[in-house]
Amino acid sequence: MAPESSLYIETDSTDGSSLRRQIDLDDIPSQEDIEIIQDLLLQDSSGKEVRFRSVFTGFNCPRRVLVIFIGHFLNPYSQEYVRTLSLSIAYSSLILLPVSTTIVFVGCGSASLIPMFKAETGCHFLTFADPQGELHLELGMICTSNLGLRPDYQRNSMAANMWKGIKQSLRLRKESNALHCGDRNQAGGEFLFEPLEIDTPCPSLVSADVKVARPVVGFRAPRTPVDGEDKMVSWCYRMRHIRDHVELPELREVLGLKGNGGPGNHLKRWERALRERKGMGESWMRHMERWHIDSYLAHSD
Repeated sequence: MAPESSLYIETDSTDGSSLRRQIDLDDIPSQEDIEIIQDLLLQDSSGKEVRFRSVFTGFNCPRRVLVIFIGHFLNPYSQEYVRTLSLSIAYSSLILLPVSTTIVFVGCGSASLIPMFKAETGCHFLTFADPQGELHLELGMICTSNLGLRPDYQRNSMAANMWKGIKQSLRLRKESNALHCGDRNQAGGEFLFEPLEIDTPCPSLVSADVKVARPVVGFRAPRTPVDGEDKMVSWCYRMRHIRDHVELPELREVLGLKGNGGPGNHLKRWERALRERKGMGESWMRHMERWHIDSYLAHSD
């Protein structure tokens, strides 16, 4: 079965009529799209409602935020992705990048499942629930039962994953939570939010009256209002299959981390993960690397 290439969404207009808009799965959300979705509500692990905007910007929020949308919280492939990622990427390594960075997970279903999800995956990043899947839909993420090719990040067998999912469902059924895990066919995606303007002084490379876009290590933006600085989606990928998250080598590259992460136990899957690039767009980090080199060469002359 061929993967979907676009998604149609029904929305209500100001006059009460219904509007139908199409989202191409390769499209990067525009500033207008962000305006539409930024006030949608998520829930934290305690069930408290938070605006989506507060997840990717605000006072003391890292300037770069990779929001990873997963399927339902009991999806064994989503769990394995988060588990593999959490072993490969440390929170401290992101904060110490030239521009402070973090990862946030958003899953479908009840917020009451977040503590179990984090315990099962060893996740050390903030995690929120999109109970009705509204944000997933508005950002153009599809529902599908197509498994697609087995990714490198799936380190356990399909049978082991299925058995683990059954045990979790049985355990949670006693607490009446298993039925609130979200749409089992919901796919996710990755969206990198970065500042619209990221220029900072760099006096060590050029004269004092020149500014280049290269934040220094430990740089923190000036104090901003609670709502934070405006940001854009500079890079993203929407899954075509139920186990189609961006592989770790590409994800680490986008974040600006060195190395590819540890390989799984299957050489061909690892080689495919090293070779393939799924996401659309480009992070500011790539621009800063080029500007850094150009500025250094200009200063050397």
